[in-house]
Amino acid sequence: MRKITDLEFDNTYRKLPQEFYDLVNPTPLTNPDLVSFNSDRNQDIVSMFEDQGAISGWVSSYKLRLRAENSNDTERKKHMNLVNPKFILRNYLAENAIIKARDEGDYSEIERLHRILRDPFSEQIQFQDYAEASPHWGKNLVISCSS
Repeated sequence: MRKITDLEFDNTYRKLPQEFYDLVNPTPLTNPDLVSFNSDRNQDIVSMFEDQGAISGWVSSYKLRLRAENSNDTERKKHMNLVNPKFILRNYLAENAIIKARDEGDYSEIERLHRILRDPFSEQIQFQDYAEASPHWGKNLVISCSS
């Protein structure tokens, strides 16, 4: 399970428009202090967190903010995707590319990363794997400038 502070913020903010708007029931509520969720999606997302009360509270606050702003979901998603990259150079990706170049003399992974990162805000569906969360082994990987 994750703590809220353990989220990979680039992924979280990039996915927020697409995942959360499906999660939160857009039907106006009679009591603004309550949040109605699509229960299946709610359980999937909330269950990822160690402190489920905290994430539920955050979702409630976020929904109230969206209601107060009276913002358009499509426009909000478009804006958030313009300022939150889908692709970032994660240490484990760099490490894999460095090892492949060093050990095999194969620079194709470095070239691929360069191609992806030239346009980090676009969807580039063919490179979806590069946008996923870091694998467990790569979460605390540190790469120095002398690697």
